[in-house]
Amino acid sequence: MFKKPQQYMDPESDDFQHFLYNTKPPEKKQAQQLEKTEKKKVIKLKKKIDVKLNQDEDRIATQKEQVVQMQVEKPKKPTVDKLALNPVDLINQSKKYQFGNYHKYYIFRDGAKWDDPRIKVLNSEIFKNARVLDIGCNEGSITLQIALRYDVKMIRGIDVDYTLINKAVDNMVQFEKKLHRRQKDLPKLGLTEQQKLEKQMEERIKRLPSCFIKQIQQKLKITDDEILNQVQEPNPNFPNNIYFRVENFIGFNKFDEIYDVILCFSVTKWIHLNFGDQGIHRLFKRISQIISTGGYFVLEAQPWKSYKKKKCLTSEFKKTYAQIELKPEDFHVCLATYGLQLIQSILPDTIDAIQKTKSTFKRTIQIYQRI
Repeated sequence: MFKKPQQYMDPESDDFQHFLYNTKPPEKKQAQQLEKTEKKKVIKLKKKIDVKLNQDEDRIATQKEQVVQMQVEKPKKPTVDKLALNPVDLINQSKKYQFGNYHKYYIFRDGAKWDDPRIKVLNSEIFKNARVLDIGCNEGSITLQIALRYDVKMIRGIDVDYTLINKAVDNMVQFEKKLHRRQKDLPKLGLTEQQKLEKQMEERIKRLPSCFIKQIQQKLKITDDEILNQVQEPNPNFPNNIYFRVENFIGFNKFDEIYDVILCFSVTKWIHLNFGDQGIHRLFKRISQIISTGGYFVLEAQPWKSYKKKKCLTSEFKKTYAQIELKPEDFHVCLATYGLQLIQSILPDTIDAIQKTKSTFKRTIQIYQRI
């Protein structure tokens, strides 16, 4: 049906012709084609953008999956067994003082480096012609005192910290020089006047009540020079009777030596916190393997309450502390299973101990015998 034009058109005009044949003018046709082309371009561009966005999302999702998979499948870094490490690496890879390897420990603990009260309460007969091992010897204070004071066949000090062993060897060399100088210079006339006065003073102090002894104990410090004056007849084999070695006693190394006396002062807590109950069992088992029948094991174990003060030193200590089942008060039961029988407990702060040491020591000393 013919559409009526909305306005008058000249029959001769192009507009009338377009209207008559239902065609569009070239300008409008071009404009519409251009609009369609632009729309197609926009649609095409939009599709490209959508495709790219989808590809990016897929790529990001794939990368996330790969990362998650890598995290799941990534092999855990193998934990190094501290028992397998050599002592030098063990110390270098550990936190400072993680093994109780304090420098100048005995000065801070007892106030006197060369007058350890724990030695004086022990029966000197157990050291006679004995082969002695000092576990955790630190700077060699106790080791040197025993080598000088008692008639030991030999004594070996071992410690996991090589810097402490170096210091112990240096102390031994200094003692050797001073001993040689004293033997060369002092006349062979018995006690000097100064030594007589010191001996008289000691006798007077012994007669004082224990409370007075406690008050003056800090004044009775002995230097490395004075210890030689105390030893009237030093062991003639010194320093050929003393040896030091860097050693982790509970490591995988083998011990071929057999000892008659084994000392373990203030060591068990550090073995316990570093290696757990397994470390304590390894310690006691190894001692039972290298001690002679009838030999003596002298133990000064830190009490359980002292563990709490050090458990926060490392995160490893916290975990180990929570897993410990074998408490120090039960060590004697464990040692009995390894053939070491408790024969004596020396308690601190007793009158006899104070008179022997002129001071008090802080922990109970237990003496075991290999049966």
